[in-house]
Amino acid sequence: MDVGKQLIEQIGKDHVLTGPDEIKEYMEKGGDKPFGEPRYVVYASNTNDIKKVIDIANHNKISVVPASSSVHFYGPCVPYHSGIVLDLNRMKKIENIDPRNRKVKIEAGVTWGEIQPIMEEKGSMIVSPLFPHAERSVLTDYLERTPPVIPLFEFAEPLLGMEVLWPNGDVFRTGSASVPNYPNSIAEGVNPQGPAAMDYYRILQCAQGTMGIVSWANIKTEFIPTIDKTFFISFKDIEEVIEPIYRTQRRRIGLECLLLNKTNFMKILSEKFGINPKTMSKNIPPWILILVLSGFKRRPLEKIDYEEKALKRIASELFLNISESLPKAEGIERQIPGLLRKPWGGATYWKLSDNLRCRDIFFITTLNQVGVFYKTISEILLKYEFPLDRIGFYIQPIEHGRACHFELNLYYDENNSKDSIKEILIDLATNLFDRGGHFTRPYGELAKLVYKRTYAYTKVLKEIKRIMDPNHIMCSGALCF
Repeated sequence: MDVGKQLIEQIGKDHVLTGPDEIKEYMEKGGDKPFGEPRYVVYASNTNDIKKVIDIANHNKISVVPASSSVHFYGPCVPYHSGIVLDLNRMKKIENIDPRNRKVKIEAGVTWGEIQPIMEEKGSMIVSPLFPHAERSVLTDYLERTPPVIPLFEFAEPLLGMEVLWPNGDVFRTGSASVPNYPNSIAEGVNPQGPAAMDYYRILQCAQGTMGIVSWANIKTEFIPTIDKTFFISFKDIEEVIEPIYRTQRRRIGLECLLLNKTNFMKILSEKFGINPKTMSKNIPPWILILVLSGFKRRPLEKIDYEEKALKRIASELFLNISESLPKAEGIERQIPGLLRKPWGGATYWKLSDNLRCRDIFFITTLNQVGVFYKTISEILLKYEFPLDRIGFYIQPIEHGRACHFELNLYYDENNSKDSIKEILIDLATNLFDRGGHFTRPYGELAKLVYKRTYAYTKVLKEIKRIMDPNHIMCSGALCF
């Protein structure tokens, strides 16, 4: 029987796209998809649907690519080889909101725009990355280890127990969610480790769908602070930022903490607050560190007070330019904490403002190395004569400054720079990799660069892939597979 007919018979006609026109329309929605087109698109409604698609794909030796977001920026949801796109966007259940254990159970299709308002009604929130798109899947961003804007150690691993369907068709649960009769058991699924001595969730992180499909997961939540106080710390040079971040993070000062350059900060201000960049530009420094002090239910004012005193002591020792507001933009500081805890709400996503496209390159490093990488990037972009006002930087401390997420955003006119931007990205990635940049999430062409240089790691991945996916149906052609 034809694969399309099998899918329709097992999943239902209303949940399967097989016609070229309807598939083309589907692919034109939702952002950057630079590879091939699928032969079929299947909308899954539950775990059983996912398993049926995997069984059909194994039987017919056809590739399956899971997708749970409506918006894609890096193209991981598109098959390199013609196959099935398994769309999980209709899996929307939000269950077991548990303030005591600070967790919630969500399915793969739940987006940032859907979960945060529900959690806010309960006085809680999910720690989010920097302004995620409202139509992005929460689980996708967490599986891809997109860094949160709160660099506390306890939020470095927001995923708890989860259910995964391995490519061989087995249904599996990780951590304490793997106990018999879960959720009707003494275990509450909040421990991600195990079973036994192996942390299976590690296999799924940053795998871009090549190792399995997560149908649901328990994720960490946090109470919404009762009081916040925002500080802006200005810097002329990126080297000046390193010691202040180290000192504030070692002393656990603040909740949200992130560093933006002038280009990115102005894009956010202009899109979110309607501020004229020309009017505001002279008042914005080349680099600005945003630090939010927060107090929770227990003695919030005292917490804010001692953190502020510690911050001002550091500012005095290092001669920092610290402010509680922005000139000609007074009042914005009161809105910053709420904005950082929600998805982007504007009609135009902030990275796509001014009718420009955006390509990102990001990696993990240590804070004391950011100056070296910044110099390397500046030299390469100068060689290509890339406009300085279209270069964005975002530095996100991780786990109290133990490491950091270094992100470069290149804003370009798609009609004039589409081909040259690929050349620039490859040149940048090659040089940054040579200087020690740790690319944990390489997409597209960058994956070839990373995996061909990590022989031992690639060899182990391929062996795990052979066990979990004997027919190589999951995202065939992605990463090193």
